[in-house]
Amino acid sequence: MNICILSVDGQTRSTADITSEMRTAIAAMMKKNVEQSLYYRLSKCQLRVDEEDVVHRNARQNALRVFNDIPNDCLNVKETVVPLQGKTWASWSQKLKNVCKSSQYKTLQEVGLIKWEMNEDRKKQMKICENLGPLMKTFLSILLKSINSHENCTVFVLWLKNYLDQKSRSVLPGYLSQYKNDWQNLNANRDNKKESSIIKRCRKELEKSEYNLAEASFGFEHLCREMGQIFESIDQFSAGRCTRGVFVQLVPVSIEKSKYDYVLVIDTEGLRAPELANQKQSHDNELATFVIGLGDITIVNIKGENTAEMKDVLQIAVHAF
Repeated sequence: MNICILSVDGQTRSTADITSEMRTAIAAMMKKNVEQSLYYRLSKCQLRVDEEDVVHRNARQNALRVFNDIPNDCLNVKETVVPLQGKTWASWSQKLKNVCKSSQYKTLQEVGLIKWEMNEDRKKQMKICENLGPLMKTFLSILLKSINSHENCTVFVLWLKNYLDQKSRSVLPGYLSQYKNDWQNLNANRDNKKESSIIKRCRKELEKSEYNLAEASFGFEHLCREMGQIFESIDQFSAGRCTRGVFVQLVPVSIEKSKYDYVLVIDTEGLRAPELANQKQSHDNELATFVIGLGDITIVNIKGENTAEMKDVLQIAVHAF
């Protein structure tokens, strides 16, 4: 091992000793001085900073309004503030995976049942959307007001992210330390070949600390996900019978020198919906015949549908003419 020898005040000192003393001195100085932000220090020096501008000042006040609505209980903050990302969302996501994997079901009836359950999960989320908490209401209100100004919106988002990051830096170290302690405790018991009951208890403590660490983490990305869930819940579009019967709309033609003033668009309910299995087949055939007979052009959306059954519908409609 190479040791660097220095002379300080006529005394021979190693770099390790000097480094240790420097750390001790810096730690003592930090304990005496109250932590101050750079903005506060610059204002003491009578220097002009961007935070004094109207845009920054208003954005900071708006960010504080949102930030102050966050509860102090870090472990339940997500359940309280962003409830759409809870168990209902996890349930809906798992069902979506099952629908997209053909190995998860055997018949179309099973697919229809899963989609029905997904629709029920969305209904639960819709009820949550009808009673949004104060934080999301304030956040969405401020965001909508500032969305037309790129500068106002950007500064507001940056201030809010700054406040959320500051809180995370003050909260997460404690949970991270607990997680590391539980992890070391589990490894130590494994190395010492402790009883299985002790190892099992340590594993549960580790899982709990890991869960607490994940729950205590709350940032701007969680607000963005909540907005996404609100949008999906309100504007959901599921395969099957979205439209009931026939929906007709006149669309104005904007092309100059056109022979027609309007285009008649006819939309039918989903044909051969799997959730209805073999029910109302004649009704579907009548709808297909009606639309194809009236229309000059027919567009059939077969994404996610059983193409064999759709071919049957088209064959019956063509045969009718």
